[in-house]
Amino acid sequence: VGGVEREYLLWLPEGYDPERPYPLLLSLHGATNSPVLMAMQDQLHCLADTAPFIVAWPAGYYRDNPYRYSSWNVPGATARGDSAEDGAPCIRNPLTGEWGSVDHPEFVSYDSCEYGGGGASDPTRCFSAACVDDFGFGAALVEALEQEFCVDVGRLSLHGHSMGGLMALTLASA
Repeated sequence: VGGVEREYLLWLPEGYDPERPYPLLLSLHGATNSPVLMAMQDQLHCLADTAPFIVAWPAGYYRDNPYRYSSWNVPGATARGDSAEDGAPCIRNPLTGEWGSVDHPEFVSYDSCEYGGGGASDPTRCFSAACVDDFGFGAALVEALEQEFCVDVGRLSLHGHSMGGLMALTLASA
C-alpha cells in the first residue's frame, strides 16, 4: 500500500470450504504488539474453528520507527512528525485524504507522548504513530482476502485491543 510492504497473520477455519462464504474478522493488536501476540491473547482462532469464520491479524507498521515498535496511524495517536513535507501531523483525514493540520483539529495528533523518556516536548522521540496509510492497508487487506478466499462481504467484523481498538473504531467509522 503506497509502496510499503505490509504483513498479516491469517487463520482459516478447520474444514475450510472454498465454495462456502465465511465471515471475516480483522483483529488489530495494540501499539508495541504483533499479530502473533494478539492471536495468542485473543484466541480467536479457537472460536473461528467452531463458529466458523476467517480471522486476519494485520501488523501495525514498525520499520521507520526508531524503537521498532509497531503502531497504527489513527487520529489521537502521537505523531513522530515525519509524515508530510510541510511538517503537518501524520494523521490523514479519511474523508479528504489530506494530512492533519491546525485547520482540522480532529486530525491533529495528541502531544501526550511520554515514551521517549523526554516527555511530550519532543514528538520525534515517540513511537505511537506510524506515518503510513493504515486506512488503505485495511481496505487492501480485505480486498485481497475477498479475492483469494470465499469471504462473505456482508459479514466483516473488526476487533482491536488498545491502540488496535482505536484503529478498529476509526476503520469502522470511515
